[in-house]
This record gives sequence, structure tokens and C-alpha cells, in this order.
Amino acid sequence: MVEWGPGVWAASETSNTIDAMRITAGRLKKKGLYSAWSQPVQKHTNNAGMMRGRASGTSVISHLRLKPYPALLSDLAVQSSRVTECLVDIGNGTNMFVASMYGPTHTSIFFDPWSLLASLCTEVFDHAMSYKGPAVVMGDFNVDIDQIPRWNVMKQQGWIDAAAFDAARRHAAPSATSKESARRSFILLNPQLARSLLWCDTIEEFEFDFHPLLVADLNTEVVVQPMPKWWLLSTTDPFMFDSEIMNECALQQTEVLRDRFQRALDNADGEEALRQVNMAFENCLVDVCVDSSGQKAFLPKKCLGRCSNKVRPSAPIIKNGKQGDFNPSICQTNMIVRDMTKQVRRLNSLESQLHAGLKRGDARPSMQCTDLWKAILLARGFHPTFQQFVLSCFGVFVPVNCPGLEYVHYLANLTKHHVQEVVAESNKNQRFARECKIQRNIQGGDRRLTRVFVTKLLPHFKPSFRK
Repeated sequence: MVEWGPGVWAASETSNTIDAMRITAGRLKKKGLYSAWSQPVQKHTNNAGMMRGRASGTSVISHLRLKPYPALLSDLAVQSSRVTECLVDIGNGTNMFVASMYGPTHTSIFFDPWSLLASLCTEVFDHAMSYKGPAVVMGDFNVDIDQIPRWNVMKQQGWIDAAAFDAARRHAAPSATSKESARRSFILLNPQLARSLLWCDTIEEFEFDFHPLLVADLNTEVVVQPMPKWWLLSTTDPFMFDSEIMNECALQQTEVLRDRFQRALDNADGEEALRQVNMAFENCLVDVCVDSSGQKAFLPKKCLGRCSNKVRPSAPIIKNGKQGDFNPSICQTNMIVRDMTKQVRRLNSLESQLHAGLKRGDARPSMQCTDLWKAILLARGFHPTFQQFVLSCFGVFVPVNCPGLEYVHYLANLTKHHVQEVVAESNKNQRFARECKIQRNIQGGDRRLTRVFVTKLLPHFKPSFRK
């Protein structure tokens, strides 16, 4: 992998035991590579030694920093050792969802390999399709592309098979990914990442038994750039504007932005010039908005935004805390949950500092604990304030001065339990919204989508009817 150069590599059937995984991860780290692994597998046999494991296991290896996907996998996915999910930082505040999968072999080893494959694909694809940003799913599925559960649903949402897509551009057939002249390994890209695809094909050299290396070259510069996004602003009809001072305000704004506007014209940058015009117009609206008595009124942000139509490629994620910190089982969520998560970590940090102070024999909280408690009281995400929120929701009084260790421990557990409930409800609502969207497509007469569900209900019966 070091010889292959920089990249994000997904491995299927690593067969890594716990000892082999530690050794491999340590060697990769010395070479400047980051790695994420599925659950280690059992030893192949009792006499096989500590390095040789059973035919399972997946991993993601990258020269870029990566971190585990926050949402927890199901027990089936964890125990199967066939799924690895992580987030790779590709720069400019953009994180890419990467999943490595290894489909079960269709032999006598598994009683129902189709059911296992369907469960794994449903879970991984659900995470991939709900991710707001670039996403890729790679691996050896051990089936044809059309037999992958929910693949047709993903195609409906713009996902592509990178190798087949690039081969179609070259007016050629996609190369086989095994010695049986069949395609079993795939690189699946979502629409956002498909824009950056330069080429995708197999490397003829067989580095591993039966499988050539499938490689896709992506131009990440295309992905990390802010994307233009147009939206319809709310109307300003319900608001009143002082016409007497509007012209005066317009003159002031044009005078302030004159140099920027002239510079854009000199550079023949029509987009920037138009942005300055829109900015001057919106600044005027904000300055001259009044109520019925002529007093200055507030113009909400939903009425503004004509000059800022570019958004980041991926939505913000909850950053992983330090070892032992609270990490909710959700990847991308609203600002309230992110603020609540920070509050739980503040309370845990205060608890640790108070515990350390008692060990030193300090009877009163230190100055650092007092400052941290003040930050906790002023934290965002709780309406109207943290003190009133705790009193109304939990019936617990929050003092102004820094409390003792037992109280902070109790308050941290209360807040953590509340955040976990909010996260569970958010995950449930997002999953329900996606299912409703699919159901509406079926009821609306989307025959292709209906056929997908009908043919994928019992996929393990298909081979029985083939000649």
C-alpha cells in the first residue's frame, strides 16, 4: 500500500485476528497511514497460529485523517466483521463517508447468504444515502451488481458504479474483478462524488489471489469547493419599510461598496459585481425596516441571502471527543444537538476537575472550575437558559455558584440521557422520512422502483429458478 501511493483504500477479507490487526495498524501508522477496522475475526483453526484468521474482515486505510462513523452498527453487522464505516477529512472542512464491505460467499458456509447480504447492504446504504456530502461504498460483494440489494434504489438517487460509468465513457466494457471473468468488486459513488471521477479500472497485476486491484481516480478539488445552491427566499410583503430614508440609505451603501463593485467590473467578474448590488440592496432593507409606530424592526434572515448562494460540500458533523468523552450515535444533526453534546462534555470535564481537586485535598472548587461552570450556565442550545431548561424539564434547581462533585455527576447524567433521547428520536424521524419518500414514489406509480422492491423481497429464491 505504501508503494501504491496516497489514496483511500478499502480492503475486503482481511482475515485479521486481534493480534494481526494490532501489528498491521502499527506498521501502517509508522508509514503515515491511518486505518479503521471491522471487528477482528477468530483464528482459522486452533493450530493456525495467532496471525491467520477466518475468511472475513474489512478495513479502510488512508493517508488522510479518518475517524469512525458516529452512528453505531447493528450487532449483526459488528459480529459479521464484514463492514467498516468511517469519515475521511479531504480538506476545506469537507468529510467524505467511506464504507468497506465484504459480501458473504454463496457456499455451504452460510445457511442464508442472501439474507445476510441484504441486512448489511440495507444498513450501510441507509447511512450512505442519508449522508449530506461526498460518499463512497467499496468492497467485494461476491454477487453481480444487479443482485446487490437496494442498488436499483440507489441508482434512482443518482449513485453510479464507477467502473461501469467510466467504461461507458470510453465505449468499452468494464474489466473483470476476478479470475472467473466476472465483476464482484465495485466502487459505488454518490452524485456529489461522481462529479470528480476521472477514471476507474482494474490494475492488471494480481496483487492478491483471484482479484485484481480496482482503482478509481478522483479529483477532490472539485468536491471540496463550495457548491452553488439556489433557494426561494421568504417574501418581505408582511414587513414595512421607511421610504423617506430609503434613498439616503441606498446612497450610503453604494458609497461603502463602490470600491468592491468597481474592482469587480475591472476584473470582468460579473458574478461578484451582482453580489455587491444584492448586498447593498439587502443592507438597505435591514436598515429601513420599521414597525407600525415607525420604530426600527427586525428583518429575519429567511428574507435575506441573495448574495450568498454557495454552501459547503458536506454538512457539519459532531466532532469526536477525547478518550472517554460523550459521543452521540449520530453523524450529521442540527445545531441544537451539537450544542447539547458540547454541554455534556463540559459537565464531564468539570466532574473530572472536581474529582482531581478532592484528591489534592482542595475543599473549594478551583478558579478553573468556577470559570467552566460560568460557561456551562451561558451555554447555547437550551431555551431560554440552561438553568430554566433543567428546572422545567427535570425539576432540578441549578445554582449560580459552582456546585459539588455529586451534583455535577447527577446533572451530567441527566443531560446526557436527554441528549440520547433527542438523538434517538432524530434518527427515527430521519429513517421514517426516507421510508415515506420511497413509499410515495411507489404509490405515485414509479414502476421501476416498485419492481425493485418486488424483485428484492426474497432474493435468495432467484438461483433456484435459473437454468
